[in-house]
Amino acid sequence: MFDKIDPVAVAMIGLAVIGAVEFIKRLFDRDYRTAAIIAVAVFVGALLAPQAGHGITWLMGALIGLNATGLVTLGKKVGGT
Repeated sequence: MFDKIDPVAVAMIGLAVIGAVEFIKRLFDRDYRTAAIIAVAVFVGALLAPQAGHGITWLMGALIGLNATGLVTLGKKVGGT
């Protein structure tokens, strides 16, 4: 069962979850500046990804933007800042 799991997909899903949770957390904390930055990352990813070609859709681009947010959040947690 586990031999068919793509580790890249697992990492992408994990980072997207971290990004989504961070977005919701920032909204609940009324940190609208950070929430807006996360939303812009998702929007820009959705807007620019299809222009790159290679079959990347707007939804995949939005997830890439959310993954970038998750990666930054994870890096801050691991780095201790």
